[in-house]
Amino acid sequence: MARVGLVENISAVHKTSSTSISNLLTVNISGQRFQLIRNILYIHGSTRLGRLVTQPSVEDNLFDYYDELLDEYFFQRDPTCFPMILAYYASGQLHLSCFYCVEFLQNEMLYWGIPFSFQGCCTNQRLIGLASIENKKNCTNDLDKINEQSRSFESKVSSIRKEKIWNFLENEDSSTIAMVFSKLSLIMTIIFIITLCLSTFPELNITLPNGKKEVNSKLKNLDASCFVWFTCEYIARFLSCPNKLLFLKSFLSAIDLLAITSTFTNLIVTASLGRNSLYNVAAARGIKALQILCIFRIFKLGRYFPGFQVLGHTILQCVSELVLFLMLVIVDMVFFSALVYHVEEHVQDTKFTSIVESFWWAIATISTVGYGDIYPRTTIGKLLGGMCCLSGMLFITLPIPIIANNFFNSYKHLIETRKQNKSK
Repeated sequence: MARVGLVENISAVHKTSSTSISNLLTVNISGQRFQLIRNILYIHGSTRLGRLVTQPSVEDNLFDYYDELLDEYFFQRDPTCFPMILAYYASGQLHLSCFYCVEFLQNEMLYWGIPFSFQGCCTNQRLIGLASIENKKNCTNDLDKINEQSRSFESKVSSIRKEKIWNFLENEDSSTIAMVFSKLSLIMTIIFIITLCLSTFPELNITLPNGKKEVNSKLKNLDASCFVWFTCEYIARFLSCPNKLLFLKSFLSAIDLLAITSTFTNLIVTASLGRNSLYNVAAARGIKALQILCIFRIFKLGRYFPGFQVLGHTILQCVSELVLFLMLVIVDMVFFSALVYHVEEHVQDTKFTSIVESFWWAIATISTVGYGDIYPRTTIGKLLGGMCCLSGMLFITLPIPIIANNFFNSYKHLIETRKQNKSK
């Protein structure tokens, strides 16, 4: 009887063991075996392993290989980060190790179908990494938009000649001649800026017999040469691109068109005034305004220096931070302007005649410039000035690390992209 009871107990143990084994799911992650309880996987049915238990089918591509002999599923993934996935199934919370790349972990969790929402204890470790990933994606999208015009044109070019002209004008890496042309265009832009600055020197102007001053003829010739160059370049770009609307909507093309149009208008107005002898103050101001529009051509330098493009992208990415900074400055300005006005309004010969007039003092103090044209003379006013200066230093330094970090990541990504394109 005792022997029979022992046999029955042993059979029961084997039955229980076989039931426990059947309740385990064995997975092989690149040579390392892990076992999970199927009942827990049923709870997380939306994950990859959960779907493997609820709907195990080869058609779903849920696993890379199934070994019938060992009854295990093989996955060609990194086994070192799988313990984090096991911990998620055990506790229902995702905790991330600080020794892994955030983008790598994000891709792993995406593969296993686990939501990438980690706990608060891991937040400080991962926020910078996530911000870097998001900035890299935004940088890629923005830089793709910057180059979208070139790619779109190249893909839609029907004429081989147009395609060669467009590559020659837009892509300086396409040939040695294209690089020389790009550098020459850069030199012409610099010459135009220098000429524009030198034309304002009174010593370089010529005094006419009627007492009016005119720009030196040599500077006029340089300016005319630059104008002809930019006009021909713009016409060549416009004619070689198939998508005229996309070309006109681009920022640099709009600047070129604005500068060329203002110069043409300036020449027409000047010629008309010369013929009709109608030179009045209003017309002179109009001509000066048209000349000022030409200064926008300085933004053409962004075509030749990638850092300008990255800077523009960084500013766009930091709009929310810059808006917050602007609001803080406005609040600080209004607050201290009102206080210093009420303190200084009774002082003899005070320059704080109103709160609005005090805005200039507040801005100069917040920016730590301090022109000295307006300043408080009472003790309380000086204390307010010191507090205003300290608060301005605090507000100004707040967005600088964010902007600098975004600029560094964007510029680094741009350099890597350019190296990859050159290596292809």
